[in-house]
Parts: sequence; structure tokens; C-alpha cells
Amino acid sequence: MGIYNVHGGHNSIVPGASKYLNEVTEDRKVKNKVIELLRAAGHTVYDCTDDSGRTQSQNLSNIVAKCNAHSVDYDISIHLNAGGGTGTEVLYYPTSSKGKAMAETMSKKVAAALGLKNRGAKSRSDLYVLKRTKAPAVLVECCFVDSATDRDKWNVDVCAKAIVEAVTGKTVSSGTGSNTSASAPAASGQTKAELLVIDGKWGTKLTLRLQQIFGTVQDGVVSFQRAAY
Repeated sequence: MGIYNVHGGHNSIVPGASKYLNEVTEDRKVKNKVIELLRAAGHTVYDCTDDSGRTQSQNLSNIVAKCNAHSVDYDISIHLNAGGGTGTEVLYYPTSSKGKAMAETMSKKVAAALGLKNRGAKSRSDLYVLKRTKAPAVLVECCFVDSATDRDKWNVDVCAKAIVEAVTGKTVSSGTGSNTSASAPAASGQTKAELLVIDGKWGTKLTLRLQQIFGTVQDGVVSFQRAAY
């Protein structure tokens, strides 16, 4: 089984790009689904997302510090792009052969899954996360927030599934539902009590479901949840 760091880029204090889609909102959804699918397959995953950094520098430093606290196979940074283009691209550090190989595979898979242009793997030496993390790292720009075409084809579950398949080299048989735009997983008419029936015991799945219901960070770990709950 693999060991991975996964994080969503930016945070609500230092927001990313936004137009038809909000980068921070959507990259968190993808991050959560990627972690869920990897853990369900038996992999170890650390959520290195930063929600406390009050400047871009603090946000990046916090992410890198969290990533470098673990020995992993890959660091996976999830973003959405902007600037008038369309499609998917994945960035890697120039000297990382593993990062390049993963970037090529991931960009192809995500683009194909979403039905978008594959902009390919791109070498970047100026990005702090790619440069400072110890493990091979990739930064996936899933789609463009300012493209109506990308917005119409955007699907959180499909994107996350493609990322996981690129990372693991295996087909994921779940997580391909309709366009996921909210964290609530409920079918209409279900009560919160009914939603809690997962597998008859308290574990990662139940914790994730509770976090989805109450709108807290979905990492499968009982930790610093909001006091009201």
C-alpha cells in the first residue's frame, strides 16, 4: 500500500481563483474525495491542507511543513486554474523524474475523465510547494474556473477518481456519481440518523460521514471539530 500527502491549495483567508467555480471550495471537495478513495483502498493518507495561514507565504509554509512531517511516496497538491484557458495540466519540479512521470499520467487521466483538453505535464521551478517538499510532488490544475466549458464539464467525483487511478495505477470502481457541488451526501428525505448507518461500527467511514453532515474538515479523524457539535 502507498503513503501519500494530499492537500487543497489556498484557503478562505488567502483565496485562490474564482469565477464560474471557486477554487478553494472545489479543491477541498476533490481533496476530500481523493483521501476517501485512497483510504478505502487501504492506503495511508495525510491531509496537509492549511486553513490557518493568513498570508500566501504562511499558507505555503504551513502546507510544506505538514507535508515534510511525513515520509511518503508522493505529495499531491490540488488546484483549479485561471487565465482564460481550458483543460487540465499537472505541474512538477524539473529535477523530479517521478514527479514528471506522475504528472504526465495524471494530466492525461483527469482530462480524459472530464472530457477536457489535456494540457499535459509542465515543469515549474518557481512554485514553493514543488520546490520545498521532500517527496516527489505534483500540482494538478484540474480545470479552469473562468471557462464556461470547463464549468459545464466539471465533476468532483470523476476528477477525484481519475487522480486516484493515476496515483495507484488501479481502476477505482466507486466514486463516479453525478456532479458533486455540495458536501451533503444525503438522498432526499433521509434523516441524519439514517445517514449514520454505515457499517455498524465507529470507524473512518462513520467519522467521514459525520464530518460531511456537519460541514467540518473531512479527514476521517476525530480531532478539532466545531464545539457546537
